[in-house]
Amino acid sequence: MKQSRTILISAGGTGGHIFPAQALADEIEALGWSVVFCTDARGLKYSSHFSSSVKKKVLVSASLARGRFFDKFFALFLIIYGLLATFIIFFREKPDVVVGFGGYPSFPALCCAKIFRLPCILHEQNAVLGLVNSLFVKHVDLVACGFFLKEIPTGLPILYTGNPVRKEILKHKNLAENYDLPDSGKLFLLVIGGSQGASIFSKIVPSAILALPKALSQRLTVYHQARPEDYKFLTSYYKRISVNAQIKCFFDNIDELIVKSHVVIARAGASTISELTVIGRPSILIPLPSAMKDHQTLNSKSLSDAGGAITLNQKNLTTEMLTKELKSLLFDNGRAKKMAKEALRYGKPLAAKCLADRVENLYLRLKK
Repeated sequence: MKQSRTILISAGGTGGHIFPAQALADEIEALGWSVVFCTDARGLKYSSHFSSSVKKKVLVSASLARGRFFDKFFALFLIIYGLLATFIIFFREKPDVVVGFGGYPSFPALCCAKIFRLPCILHEQNAVLGLVNSLFVKHVDLVACGFFLKEIPTGLPILYTGNPVRKEILKHKNLAENYDLPDSGKLFLLVIGGSQGASIFSKIVPSAILALPKALSQRLTVYHQARPEDYKFLTSYYKRISVNAQIKCFFDNIDELIVKSHVVIARAGASTISELTVIGRPSILIPLPSAMKDHQTLNSKSLSDAGGAITLNQKNLTTEMLTKELKSLLFDNGRAKKMAKEALRYGKPLAAKCLADRVENLYLRLKK
């Protein structure tokens, strides 16, 4: 016999999808819910910090949007297989509410939610609806948004919650107002390029640091996330220019590094922006040019317009431009502190709680 309410959370296989899902799982578990989390094999890599009581299910899914005829045929087979496997998960776990965070693995979960006629919430992390979310946006009970959507479908129940932030990040929010840029001593620069790192950062950031006044560059300690193929080059380059640097493909203590950092250079992914604004750190954001519908530029622009970040376009980015912005922040304590304050003001630390409350309200309303 079923003992408690059960939520099934589905998310695609990137950190941008997984981290907000983890934040909701933590919050909703604290309210007494059982959690079933569905993702693909890629997403499983980012799920190590989920509570041990969360049931993790690996789904098979694929996209019909790319590839040749044979690729599309094989993708269709995987989608059908994934649907059947997800149907079995729903039959066994009997979820009461389903929340989808986008990405291809959320497709079979959302399909099954409609088949079982379950209450359903979508969460869109970016300023533009993703492909899977856009397919289901008119067929759910609520659409929660991390940013104000560029194109808002009319007549739909839409709520601006912000992006749920992991408890590892959230625990630092009370320290956020303590940001200061020292006139002497060490300065910390964090360079993060999304879950895969960014090759452009490996090319342009070290050159921009080299072009800084030596008295400034030698105060720097750089934490640089990089692709494996860039590791050897970066290690050699930073050593040659006498800059202390720690280079990794993935930092598992990103919360501590954001808190420690005086400036962050990053892509403009939804989770990255949410974490920077909850902690409150000035940033130089370089949106991924190939992001669907240029959503990273829209994400970044909203924070830049609020005064909490600097946005640079990768297509016309030069070493001189990045050096100028780095220098202007690291030399200007007043500007850096103001940007940190505006970033903090922009943040939504209660996003996970807000979304969890909506899950509870939806469940209770439909059970009456």
